[in-house]
Parts: sequence; structure tokens; C-alpha cells
Amino acid sequence: MNEALDNKLAKLADLQKAQKRQIHPIPPPEKCDSCSKNLSDEKYYIDGALKNSTAWANMCPKCFFENGEDIGWGSGQLYMQEKKGSWLLVAGFPSKDKKLKDGSICNFCGEEYPKEDLLEVKGGEFACRSCMDNADEIMGAWLDQQKTEESK
Repeated sequence: MNEALDNKLAKLADLQKAQKRQIHPIPPPEKCDSCSKNLSDEKYYIDGALKNSTAWANMCPKCFFENGEDIGWGSGQLYMQEKKGSWLLVAGFPSKDKKLKDGSICNFCGEEYPKEDLLEVKGGEFACRSCMDNADEIMGAWLDQQKTEESK
């Protein structure tokens, strides 16, 4: 953890908006895509575009400041670790500041949907069908990988 880098990122965070939105990545990344550092050892991570590239990566703060484009919708999202392995979007929110209504925003992608189109996933958090399908696909691939590793 680098305190100077964390302080720079903390200035970008909007904790009040983050607490209202409650947007979490599913599943949360475990390692920095650039240096393979364990992200659970970090206060922040960035899911963002790489400089001079169309590629995106999950980056620790050091790799973001070396290789990342920016924080903002369309360029990068800043996540803060609330507790070990649990991350909250704190900057880089969707561009529209949507009027919040209970259960009208997917807590994973931040998009607004009619309440009946959202599924309650845990403790008052809601997910759209697209995020649920994506989670199923990601978890299925992860389980397949685990089975392959176990059979070696």
C-alpha cells in the first residue's frame, strides 16, 4: 500500500454518492492485471482504460498511475475496499445522476431499471438481468477453471 497514491485517489472519491449508489463489482477481482499484486492488500483499485490502448485492466494504484488513462465514466472506475474482498464504487459513476428510488438501480452496473426488472440478490441490493447473466457466466468459467486445476 502506498499512502501518497492512496491520498491522491481519496481526493477523487465521492463517498456520499457511493453510499447512496452501493455499486459493487461482481465478482471482485483478486489481482492487479498488470503486476499480479493481491488487491486485497490495497485500499483502492481501478477498473480502467490503459493509456494509448483500447484495453482495460483491473489495476492497483501504482499500476494505474503508471499505465491508467483516467477516472471517469468511459475511462475508469475507482473502487474502495470496505472490508476484506468487498469493494464499493467511489468515483467514475455513470454520467447521468439518476434520481434514486429504492430498488431502481442495479447495484452492480449502476444503470436504472423499473423495479420489477431487478432481482434482489442480498441484503437490499438489486441486480439487473444482464449483471446476473454475466455473474453466472463468470462463475461458471471460474468453476470450470477450478475443476481443471484440481484434476492436474
